[in-house]
Amino acid sequence: MGGMTNELLNQLENQQRQGRNDASFKALEPGEIAKMSDKELAAWSTQQDADSPQRTLAMFEWQRRLNKQLVEGSLKGARLGGRSAIIGAVFGTILGAMLTCVGSHYGTNQGRCLADEPAQQATGNKDQQILPKPALSGGQPAVSKAGENKR
Repeated sequence: MGGMTNELLNQLENQQRQGRNDASFKALEPGEIAKMSDKELAAWSTQQDADSPQRTLAMFEWQRRLNKQLVEGSLKGARLGGRSAIIGAVFGTILGAMLTCVGSHYGTNQGRCLADEPAQQATGNKDQQILPKPALSGGQPAVSKAGENKR
């Protein structure tokens, strides 16, 4: 008989708890949980029964807040990456233009390399060009006037 009394008391407690949960769940306004701070949400969720709909909503709210932080972090990283790409492209373009300018200046007859100037002054004729040394010659490099090839 004592076992049956305990069972009836447990059922009565469960019904009362369920009634409180239902009443508090119905009184819960949409967005009310979202407005709670982390401390308030933690305190409120611990007051709820483990199998109550309020506890389920609290768990969903925690997941929503975590997802929000993850998305904000991803967006911040994406913005930083985009800015870095733009800055890199600008610097790369500027550097490429500078190297192209320098390369085209020394790659044509219009530009003269500073290393060539003393040799041209030594010959006394700026129209003369210094050609590379022949393979078998042990002497001076061959000097020619513009348009002539001496080997």
